[in-house]
Amino acid sequence: ITSGFNFIYNDRRYRVLGRRERRSERPESIVIRERPRHYKWDYFIWILYNESYVIREVRLWEVASYEEYFEQKDRMSLRDMRLGENLLHRR
Repeated sequence: ITSGFNFIYNDRRYRVLGRRERRSERPESIVIRERPRHYKWDYFIWILYNESYVIREVRLWEVASYEEYFEQKDRMSLRDMRLGENLLHRR
């Protein structure tokens, strides 16, 4: 892991964050409190997994789209994150 991003693939820098879903949570109540505060990356990958660490969702954001959408928000909801590209159903 380097400062600002987690890995490089095909000369692109990726930042990855995950969130564990708790059994008692309703999907609409999920809030992502930790979010990138700098943009030293090209793509952001957000992962939602359940209590057993099984991946439920993976979303991809390009830096420009992410910055434009989230820069003025104090918090990010699951609904917000779902606007990113769904990598689980990507072909």
